[in-house]
Amino acid sequence: MSDNTQTIPTDLDFDHADEKSLDDEILKAGESARSRYIVRYPSLFARTYTDHTYRLPLNLTDGDFDGADENMTPVEQIRMLLVKANPGQSDTLKAEPSVVLLGIADKYADVIEKVQLASLGKYSPSAGKSKRPAAK
Repeated sequence: MSDNTQTIPTDLDFDHADEKSLDDEILKAGESARSRYIVRYPSLFARTYTDHTYRLPLNLTDGDFDGADENMTPVEQIRMLLVKANPGQSDTLKAEPSVVLLGIADKYADVIEKVQLASLGKYSPSAGKSKRPAAK
């Protein structure tokens, strides 16, 4: 559970807040919450800004999704996969901020897609993008 006891700053200036200042602060928040990643097949490793390292499988099977259901939120889905791949870290994962888990889920999906494309000869790391044609 997050710490909701943080006090509200007294210097908030809503009269002069604009979209640019909002965007600037969102970028700062994103940088602060960024995780780092390493791929060593058959795994993706994520190190969070909270300094925890997790492993996720890149060679997924149907068994990896046992216990999943269509009513699970994206955070619940990625937490379930992380708990299965990182036994004993359930409590640590429950304490991770949702923004961290959603970031891991997003990167995980991107990496799985790239691994699949590479297995089909349709991914070129030098180009940084897949060879898939652009959607029309």
